[in-house]
Amino acid sequence: MQHRAVKPTRSRRIAELALWTGVASVLFTVEEAVGLPLPFFRLGLANVIPLALLISAGAGAALSVAVLRVLVAGFLTGSLFHPSFVFSATGGVLSMLAVAGVYRLAPRLFGVAGLSILGAFIKNAAQIAVASLLYVADLDVWSVLPLFFLVSVGAGTLVAFITRGFLARIRFSGSSG
Repeated sequence: MQHRAVKPTRSRRIAELALWTGVASVLFTVEEAVGLPLPFFRLGLANVIPLALLISAGAGAALSVAVLRVLVAGFLTGSLFHPSFVFSATGGVLSMLAVAGVYRLAPRLFGVAGLSILGAFIKNAAQIAVASLLYVADLDVWSVLPLFFLVSVGAGTLVAFITRGFLARIRFSGSSG
């Protein structure tokens, strides 16, 4: 018997986004439980899911899961709308918007590693921008950007490695969210 490709229904797309938001939230929770290797530094394991969704299901699904995951994480940690939430939300949303834009304009320009490193760097730069605009009147806060760039390369490479493995094993519906 031959199976026809069936376009996912709206309910199925919502259920899939909820599932992937849950998976991303679990990855965030695991990373939160392990702790931070350095102050203000997180590997960003939860970014595996939106990055994989961007490549396999489209920007709409990736952005939806990225935003929902940040909200769930804020709720789970009790930081919803606190300064740490502002940093996380701004960095997460702006980095996903930037990566989705680059991927849409030039999908073959960056591989998974390039997109992941770009996302990590944009997230760190956005968080420094939030710090300089809202919390630190001194522009010296930007002096940590080179260090954050190096951290972005390491974290982005690790997230890309995991994302490649994830994409090789998981089949997404292909909906563009």
